[in-house]
Amino acid sequence: MRDISLSEFRVNCSKILERAGKSGKPLRITRFGRPYADIIILKAPTNSTRQLGAMKGTIEIIGDIVSPSSGSGDLEDSVALKLTPVS
Repeated sequence: MRDISLSEFRVNCSKILERAGKSGKPLRITRFGRPYADIIILKAPTNSTRQLGAMKGTIEIIGDIVSPSSGSGDLEDSVALKLTPVS
């Protein structure tokens, strides 16, 4: 772990974080020679689950969602959504 003074970090924050991101090694910020903060570089996930269409097939609509409701105010009678577990 590399130690950097708080004043140096304030002046060169972007450059220091960029170098730390490339090396992957944590940094320790010191204030008056004492540890003040540790910076740990996070790695971005390589396999993102947030994709277009990822929820396809997980909801089943039962009933008519296009026609106007009966006006009774009871939504349980007109439309139902069934969630199925994602495998």
